[in-house]
Amino acid sequence: MFVQGCEEGYDDNQYEYYNDIVVRDILERALDDPELNRLPGIEWLRREVAAADQRLRTILHEQPVDDPEHHPWWRAYVPYYGGREFAEDIQELYGVTLHVVD
Repeated sequence: MFVQGCEEGYDDNQYEYYNDIVVRDILERALDDPELNRLPGIEWLRREVAAADQRLRTILHEQPVDDPEHHPWWRAYVPYYGGREFAEDIQELYGVTLHVVD
């Protein structure tokens, strides 16, 4: 759902975007957890996350909003497409111009 929304143009504000992206942080912790990596379903989760990541990476703006050396890629970059409010937030906060979709 989240990735599809980003593909169509993230249609909320930057606060909601960062609330939504927290899920990817949680998934990363799960994928790195030694206990969870012993469970049989972890490979399914790893494949699903990799597929979603691949889709998301293709639509990220080339200009970072945070230092890619110190932040994971999903936090260092934002989608290239966004609704007016999201695009204005990102422009104001980071000086990054997004393509506005209505």
